[in-house]
Amino acid sequence: MSLAIRLNFDVLSVIYSMLDTRSLLSLAITSRSMRDAIIPRFLYICVRLKNESSTRSFHRCLLSGGTAVGCVVRYFEFSFVIAREPRWEWEPPTQEIAGMLGEMLEQMDKLRSVKLDLYHGDILSNAPRFYRALVSQTSLLDLTLEHPYYPISPSPLSLSFADLREVKPLRSFHVTSSSYGPVLISSDSDFGAILLKSRDTLEELTLPFLTWGFPTSTSPSSHASVDGDLVCPRVRSISAGALERSDEPDFSRAFPSARYFSARDYTSSQLEKSFNQLFLSRLESMEGMSSDLRLAVAAGATLRRIAINHTIDPAGFRDLLTPELHSLQLHIQCSFHGPSDYLDSLIEISPNLKFLSITLETTLNAYPLALVSAMETLVAAASKFPLTFLGLTYYLPKAESDNSLRDVVFLNPHMCQIFPSLQGLRMTTIVWPWGGVVRSTYWRRAMAWENEAGSEVPFVRVFEEEGEDLERHYEWKWAGE
Repeated sequence: MSLAIRLNFDVLSVIYSMLDTRSLLSLAITSRSMRDAIIPRFLYICVRLKNESSTRSFHRCLLSGGTAVGCVVRYFEFSFVIAREPRWEWEPPTQEIAGMLGEMLEQMDKLRSVKLDLYHGDILSNAPRFYRALVSQTSLLDLTLEHPYYPISPSPLSLSFADLREVKPLRSFHVTSSSYGPVLISSDSDFGAILLKSRDTLEELTLPFLTWGFPTSTSPSSHASVDGDLVCPRVRSISAGALERSDEPDFSRAFPSARYFSARDYTSSQLEKSFNQLFLSRLESMEGMSSDLRLAVAAGATLRRIAINHTIDPAGFRDLLTPELHSLQLHIQCSFHGPSDYLDSLIEISPNLKFLSITLETTLNAYPLALVSAMETLVAAASKFPLTFLGLTYYLPKAESDNSLRDVVFLNPHMCQIFPSLQGLRMTTIVWPWGGVVRSTYWRRAMAWENEAGSEVPFVRVFEEEGEDLERHYEWKWAGE
């Protein structure tokens, strides 16, 4: 500790910025000088509120600390999910929690990144207050607004972005929604005004269920950019929700630099238009149905990342593989095919695969033995690849909660025992959506100093925050090469 105290503040600042929240807390309680340096300047740089207790705790800190705390926060996330035993039923945030969120956003004035999950009625009904607080932010660059995918109560007839219209130009803007009417995107609409203001700064964009009101390939102005036209020259990543079937957006023209595309819901009919072939041919990463990905391959795209978001037969994706493939996500039905059926072609066609994430689905009468067997076969086949990341998601069938919990407790340590056979593996994760809650566990390869004397621990479990960051790193590492 004496060495740390002698280091100057600039060196310590670099060290502090590399530590996660729990490590900062541990360091802060070692001495008064550490506490005084860490808590006001570094501990609250990134705040993630995912339950009622953390929300109330940070709300108290913010009110008691005033601007000393509020001016420090740069990254703020509100992803409020509560589930209680024994059935893990949803318990939405109350109007009181919604009020706290509004107060917190109004107190923080140096935010650069904000993510809000507006999944519940009391939260969504307060959205105008949240939006006004966001408009007042002068340094905001990244904004994510996640709306419900299912009807809620109270439920508005449509989503309004009027109070967000004057937000400062953004670097990334992500809005998801499909349970309401389409959001009009035009030069006169509120949502369109936000995009037009940010068209020269946007690099990442997620669009909700929408009606495209900007000029299309058939519009008179389609060959000349005008003030009311949407052309985002810097957007590299775009995710598109459902479109009105009569819409024909020209992605080639609107997003000339896009390389990463997620085709959510129904976009195939728009993608197959001749004027979107250039857009598809440029892609290096794509998510969607296998039919969507085939359109990109047929257009000449060299895909280095593929994510197929539906259950697929072994023969249903082999024509999408390339020697350049780095990252792959698949959905497998255990009761029909073994995982090795899916991986045989991969070894020959995509020998450089580094990131593999597989969702295993099984039926009640085949669970859990078929699931365990499938996982063991999968890991054995995956050992032939130079994988640095392996992710497994398994959907538990509808069963008694006690039995499901017992099986989950069994499967996790069981998988940890067979992962060491993958010599190059740097990280792994196991995810099991169950009872309306997504449970995740993350492990990374242990450092030499983390192994106890006389024993070797191949993997150590890490907290969710670190695990999510590491997973993104390995999935997109190719993009920086």
